[in-house]
Amino acid sequence: MSETRDKARKAKTYLKRLEQCDARINAMQDKLDSLYDQATRITPTLKQDVVSGGGNHDKVGDAVAKIVDLRNEINRQIDYYVDLQQEANDLLNKLQDNVHYTILYRKYMLGDSFAQIAAEIGKGERWTNSLHGDALVAFADLLTDKYTSEDGRAEKGQNGA
Repeated sequence: MSETRDKARKAKTYLKRLEQCDARINAMQDKLDSLYDQATRITPTLKQDVVSGGGNHDKVGDAVAKIVDLRNEINRQIDYYVDLQQEANDLLNKLQDNVHYTILYRKYMLGDSFAQIAAEIGKGERWTNSLHGDALVAFADLLTDKYTSEDGRAEKGQNGA
């Protein structure tokens, strides 16, 4: 029982990365919107001979630099998110049970609630929740197969089989 629970936890942790990455992108996008708002409120002042060396004399330039840096970070995060989605989708497509696929796809790829998923598959919420656990275990087996074969430890011929 503990092994099953551990498998489900690992699969859930893996799939939750999609939600966490999406939330991170959304938070960075909110920050970018805030920086844009701040940058448009900065009034550039032109002075002929500035002698004093104190203060930030290029507020617009600094704001633009922050915006560019954040946009680059958002783009990197989006690239990671797309790769993560593709990897998860490839694994989900290997699930043998269509109900397991539907539950995990709708929960982790689309962000649906268990109530929405239950309505989709024509089951009750409690039954859907139970099926979710079974689906996570099946997904965990695919994860184990993927990472084991990538490491070369379970490749046929490695152990004489």
